Amino acid sequence: MKKTKLFLLIAIVVMILSYSFTALASGETLQHYGHSRVGYTSQESVSQRTDTLLLNQHWRSSANMAVSAVNSASSPVGPAKIIAYEGCSLTVYQLPATDPIRQVHIRVDNQMVIPSSQPAAYSEGNWILLP
Repeated sequence: MKKTKLFLLIAIVVMILSYSFTALASGETLQHYGHSRVGYTSQESVSQRTDTLLLNQHWRSSANMAVSAVNSASSPVGPAKIIAYEGCSLTVYQLPATDPIRQVHIRVDNQMVIPSSQPAAYSEGNWILLP
């Protein structure tokens, strides 16, 4: 009987701690940096609670790279509002509230092929989860 009570106590503590860690996801920063001569796709992920914004703080690229919010299957997350420009941008993602907690992915696509006589394409940016 004592072992059962101890097991239940440990399970409850673990559940409380895991919820606390998830709740701390707000304010977490997602970062991207990549460069290539050929086309590539880069995907960064971050845990997010529902009804929060993923706000771009910085974005820069030497090529016109597509930035999108996708789910784990690389399908668009959506009704996401996406504003992205070559060079610099303010990108805001308003994500649907279908799941209480999930992974959110930022995908950067560069479909350009750059000749060896030119510098490789690069892109960099970071996003922050707002409460």
